[in-house]
Amino acid sequence: MENPPPEKLIFVHRDQNGVSYVIINRPKSLNSLTRPMMVDLAKEIKSLASDDSVRVIILSGSGRAFCSGVDLTSAEDVFKGDVKDLETDPVEQMERCKKPIIGAINGFAVTAGFEIALACDVLVASKEAKFMDTHASRAREASLTAVPITAEQAEKWGLVNHVVEGSELLKKARQIAEAIIKNNKELVPKYKAVINDGFKLDLGHALALEKERAHAYYDGMTKEQFEKMQEFIAEQKTDLIHSSIQFEHFDVVQREASDHHYLKKNNKSGKNNLQDVNSSVSVKIMKEWKILEKNLPESIYVQVYETRIDLLRAVIIGSPGTPYHDGLFFFDILLPYDYPEQPPKVYYHSHGYRLNPNLYTSGKLCLSLINTWTGTKVEKWTQKSTILQLLVSIQGLVLNDRPYFNEPGYGVGKNSLSSRWINASIDYNEDAFILSCKTMLQVIRKPPEGFEVFVAQHFRERLDSILAAFKAYEKGSVLVGQFRINEASSSSSSLVRVSPKFKANLKGIRVELVKAFKTTNYVPNMENLEEPNGKTAKKRREENNTQEHVKVQKKGILGAGADLKMGSANESFPQFDIATDFSDHKYAVTQKQSTKLGEKSTKAIMKEWKFLQNGLPESIYVRVYEQRIDLLRAAIIGPPKTPYHNGLFFFDFQMPSDYPQNPPKVMYHSYGLRLNPNLYSSGYVCLSLLNTWNGPPSTHWTPNKSTILQVLLSLQALVLNDTPFYNEPVYANGKGKRFKNSSMSYNNTTFLYSCMTMKYLMSRPPKNFEGFVVEHFRLNSRFILSAYLAYVNGFVEVGKYEDEESYLDQRIKLKEKHMVKMREHLPHLFQFFLRIDPSLGEFRMELNEKIRRKCNEYAEKANAAESMNVKKRQPAGILRLLSKLFVCGSSSFNNNPPFLL
Repeated sequence: MENPPPEKLIFVHRDQNGVSYVIINRPKSLNSLTRPMMVDLAKEIKSLASDDSVRVIILSGSGRAFCSGVDLTSAEDVFKGDVKDLETDPVEQMERCKKPIIGAINGFAVTAGFEIALACDVLVASKEAKFMDTHASRAREASLTAVPITAEQAEKWGLVNHVVEGSELLKKARQIAEAIIKNNKELVPKYKAVINDGFKLDLGHALALEKERAHAYYDGMTKEQFEKMQEFIAEQKTDLIHSSIQFEHFDVVQREASDHHYLKKNNKSGKNNLQDVNSSVSVKIMKEWKILEKNLPESIYVQVYETRIDLLRAVIIGSPGTPYHDGLFFFDILLPYDYPEQPPKVYYHSHGYRLNPNLYTSGKLCLSLINTWTGTKVEKWTQKSTILQLLVSIQGLVLNDRPYFNEPGYGVGKNSLSSRWINASIDYNEDAFILSCKTMLQVIRKPPEGFEVFVAQHFRERLDSILAAFKAYEKGSVLVGQFRINEASSSSSSLVRVSPKFKANLKGIRVELVKAFKTTNYVPNMENLEEPNGKTAKKRREENNTQEHVKVQKKGILGAGADLKMGSANESFPQFDIATDFSDHKYAVTQKQSTKLGEKSTKAIMKEWKFLQNGLPESIYVRVYEQRIDLLRAAIIGPPKTPYHNGLFFFDFQMPSDYPQNPPKVMYHSYGLRLNPNLYSSGYVCLSLLNTWNGPPSTHWTPNKSTILQVLLSLQALVLNDTPFYNEPVYANGKGKRFKNSSMSYNNTTFLYSCMTMKYLMSRPPKNFEGFVVEHFRLNSRFILSAYLAYVNGFVEVGKYEDEESYLDQRIKLKEKHMVKMREHLPHLFQFFLRIDPSLGEFRMELNEKIRRKCNEYAEKANAAESMNVKKRQPAGILRLLSKLFVCGSSSFNNNPPFLL
């Protein structure tokens, strides 16, 4: 909004989006009101109220006050006028106004100023705001004491809706205005009228009035109006995405992004050293800004911050002809206090995916220019290097057409004609493209702050190009990464090799992308939704994926014969990788007394890394740390046909200083839950191989023979098994019905705790596994929910669900305490799943209908069996009565109503 000219004491600014600002503009007198100002204010409010283009009014004051009341030097003129002239009374006009009025209170609001503030529908106050002499509740205290009410006290009393920093005041008011504008244009004034009229009534009559007017409104709607209203509601799912704001390639914004990596990690880093804008460092940064503003290529966008000139955020659009085409890749940059003597620090928004050898899942950028890789001297940072040079290097050298050869040692094969090198590069490009698409999903779902509009606009414009590339790659008409829309070079005269795994991944990710793209308010070209065989995406969804697709997508997690039971995120998330951030590791606190490893221990650990890199089963994932090689983190996917199925279980390791003479220390991420006799709620892991349990000598750690891989396999197979109850030593040899029932009861609790662990993991995923956790549960949520409802409805024993074929002939009843807890927890788990997969709303209806049908089948079968038994036996008298009671009792749970999601 433009600054109000001094001569306009009541300044009005209308924008094109339906928000109008009214500014009381007499800052030298703390915006005290004269009679002409009050008349003008009333006039402007009345004018805006009758303007159909205005949806919301924001009322504020210029300078350090909102309004200090009536100007005492002209008070006689104010009160000499006709006080009953409601047309010139601003408070009266505000109450008559059908448009919502948001008061942005930036300082003193005294007497008449406070009265005007209270006439607003919503109040946002800066922390500097003060109120005096109100006529609302607390009136006697405020009026008689004349002590100013602070903004915080006003909020506590309920007079103010929000209290924010002064610099955020109008921004917050604008956010509220935009939220109001999203609502139905006809209904907002009606709601305001109901609220105003309701104030004159007691609570019961006010509620009755609201109900009466709501019925009157909906009863008067035509079919067309009702459909239009439903369309409008659907449109509200889009946020700032509807905006047509032109996004600048280089922009200086007022405040830094709250989600900036270096702001979160080290809030004061560099701040004190760059306060003086005349310092040599600040001058150099200002020069960098000018270079960026004038020279940024069209595919790079940058935001810098007035309040933190040492921070910067950049987004690079993936170049055509590479597996990164059309993607968005975000980087957060911190300039050190001695910049440019030292290079900037750079953090990549990886979302847990490693789509390039230079871009780690931890966010580390490996590049000679910023001294994070040992390149030649001419490749290193010098005082003449620039941010622009860095960004262009990332785009050209890192996000290139054949990233496989970025890996050290592989560069020799770049110009080779050997099929080994060529095929390896093609395979890497396939993985890189899938990971790029998954990154698109994450960016669309949660755009980095400051780039929300840009992200939506970008993908609206690129959708058809991306889907056309999907179609070309799946057909094999062009190598992955070489698609260029509307160019003949995009298609080959002969089909190229495409791996089955890549085809399967394409099908899965396309469905997710189309759903995500719809949130940008864009409808794709239907031709691009057709698959190579002519089927549309809708038809394919109806078929619920082909067997081949599912088998390839799920391969290896469950083993042979269980291909359809579990999704896996492992196709794109490396099973073994080296990370940098170990800050949340259970043993990170020992950093100051970091394990001092000798040469022998270091060699042993390096050897372990090779074992893990080549020998991990597909259901175990490991991260090690380049700066702390004594630390390791592992995630194990719960095995099928156990109460741990589809869960994720994290373990943190630390190798001792004399490793491998002594076993590693292991801590389980328990979240306070004990879901296994070997896994304590404290995180302690009880296992002979770790020497934490006194089993036979042959089961203990053997120096130079036992390995980390062996520990992980033992945890998966021996600990996370199908009957963990018997892991308890005293029950190990238990037999008979009593032990079996106890084991089933233990499985019920274990499954519940496993699901609670899922919720904790989704709330705060372990570092370096963030994207993996989200992707895993997105792929597995439907199976988990299906199993959960099958268990709680008694269709199958807990832990044994595979599909509907695994249902029992009769329903089994859980113990009441298990039933209650599982029913209580399911809605919470579903809400967590819904956040990462909004399509589950539709799936829930389908699943509930299946459960209803199955419960009806059980009931019909039980009733038929009861009828047959009664006819067959026909005992007389008391025996007949007992017979009926006996038969009904055996089938009573089969007739229980279904528990639904």
